[in-house]
Amino acid sequence: MTTDPSPRPPTAVVGATGTVGGLVLDELLARGVPVRALVRRPVDTLDRPGVDQVVADLGDPGALRAALDGTASALYVSPHAVDEERYAENLLAAAEQTGTRVVFAGVHISRRTLAGRLQGLVFAWMLPSYRGKLRIGRRVEESRTRAVVLAPSNFFQNDEVFLPEIGAGLFPMPMRGVNRVDVRDLAELAARELVSPRLDPGTYPVAGPATLSGADCAAAWSRALGRDVAYVGDDEVAWRVAFAQRLHGRKHDDWVATGELLGARVVRMDREADATAALLGHPPRAYDAYVQEQAAVLATSAGGPR
Repeated sequence: MTTDPSPRPPTAVVGATGTVGGLVLDELLARGVPVRALVRRPVDTLDRPGVDQVVADLGDPGALRAALDGTASALYVSPHAVDEERYAENLLAAAEQTGTRVVFAGVHISRRTLAGRLQGLVFAWMLPSYRGKLRIGRRVEESRTRAVVLAPSNFFQNDEVFLPEIGAGLFPMPMRGVNRVDVRDLAELAARELVSPRLDPGTYPVAGPATLSGADCAAAWSRALGRDVAYVGDDEVAWRVAFAQRLHGRKHDDWVATGELLGARVVRMDREADATAALLGHPPRAYDAYVQEQAAVLATSAGGPR
């Protein structure tokens, strides 16, 4: 019997307790990939076979270098934080020093084409609070980490923040019409690139199969729950109250800014949806299927909204 003389190096995951990072971690473990989860403090939910928790605060460059040493690749999801740009710079500098390839999932519009530069200027003008995030994406794209930037559209899983309101018959997120994507599709692409890279360094939008309005989303929940769910995203008082109850700090401010934009403009990504299907090798998951899954969870959860 022989042993593998070169075991697979670990993949680092920053943000392993978050929505994106947690699903990417699951995808990596399903592929048998050892995960090094960078955490500010040990987390009970990450005490799992195949996961090595390493304490490394994003504000500590030395700790990040030590945590990334020996890793082949790293997932980075920028936190909603005042110091988000400094944190990203620390992570990227550490990855450049350790030779770690970065897969970044977050807000970005590539400036490598004239259309992208113009789109980025418009986006920054409409959402000034996201200018820092755009700078982070540009720094990632231009880094010496052979980075792949996955820029997703609006997440299906954002609904889970407002399950109490949805269970009470109200869908509070303002949306005139926006492409929506399942985080599991994003996680599948991210995990693949972390383990078996296929994409050239650069930026790749990740989109779902359809443009959905808030009324469309409320109707999907009505069908799944078998009772009326009303769209109240056009009621500024109602949705701002819901956001204030469920979100805090910088995340609240970022989501409010996004809500103001999505309540006023239609954001379509039809070509990006086709490209995402090609990257995945299968159609992106459908919103109705996601809602049906969540409705089933609510129906069987004693503590869930009714």
